[in-house]
Amino acid sequence: MFKDLSDGRATNFAYQHDARWSDDYSTITMFDNGVDDDHRDIAYTRGLRIKIDQEDMTAELITEYMNPQHLRSLSQGSFQTLPNGNVFMGYGNSAAMTEYSYNGTVLCDAHFGPQSRFGSGDVQSYRAYKYEWHGFPTTHPDVTVLIDDEDTWTFYVSWNGATDVTNWILQGAADSEAEDDQWQDLDELEKIGFETGFKLTISYPQYLRVLALNINGTILGQSDPLDVTEEKVGTLLSRHRRVTLTTSRSGVFLHFAWVRMIRIL
Repeated sequence: MFKDLSDGRATNFAYQHDARWSDDYSTITMFDNGVDDDHRDIAYTRGLRIKIDQEDMTAELITEYMNPQHLRSLSQGSFQTLPNGNVFMGYGNSAAMTEYSYNGTVLCDAHFGPQSRFGSGDVQSYRAYKYEWHGFPTTHPDVTVLIDDEDTWTFYVSWNGATDVTNWILQGAADSEAEDDQWQDLDELEKIGFETGFKLTISYPQYLRVLALNINGTILGQSDPLDVTEEKVGTLLSRHRRVTLTTSRSGVFLHFAWVRMIRIL
C-alpha cells in the first residue's frame, strides 16, 4: 500500500475516471468524481496530479484542480493535459468544462447546459477535449460588390469555416473563362476579421475573383468570377431612377441619368 505524503489528500479519491500516467511515469493525473448516485454529497469533484514513487511506495498530491462552482459530477468526466501544461477538464453528467493553468488557477470556466440542472444528467458529455481546429470548407469563398452613399465601390469576400486563411489576393480578367495565367493580381490584403473589403478604383477588369492564401502563401481556394458590371447594375437599380448598360469592344459602359459615365475596362 502507498503511503500518502499529503495527509490523505493524494489517496482519498473515489469513482474516478480518465487516470493516466504522465511525466515519464512519475505522476498520475485523473478526474476524481468523488461522488456517485448513492453518495452525492460526500465530496466535490476535482482533478488530481499525484506524484508516485514506486520504489518507496509513496503518493504525493502535486496539484488539485477545483472548479469555482464546486461541482459534483456523479458520473463520467475527463482530465486532459494540454501541450503548454494547462489542464482541460470535462465534468461528465454536469454540462461544464474548465481550463486551468498547471498550478490550478482557473483560466476559463464554461458550461453548455443550465447550471441549475447540473447533476441531473439532462445535458451531459462523457468527455471533453480541447484541440487546435482547422476548418477546410468544401464551398468557395463568397464575394459581392457594394456601393456606399459616396459612390465608393467595395469588393467584399468571406469564407465561412476557413480557419487557415491569412491573406486575400484580388485578381481581374476580361473573360470569366480566362486561364489562371491570364488573371492579373490587383491587390492583396491581410485577413483580419470575418469579412475583408477591397476598395475598387474607377478602372478595372470586368471580372473579379479572389485567392485565399495561408501563412505559407499556399492557395487554399478561390472564389467564382464575379461580373462586376452586373453586380453594379443590381446595386444601383435600387438607388437611381435610370441606369442603362451598353457594351463595346473596348469595355462596358454604365450611364447614369444624373451622375456620370464610368468606364470599366
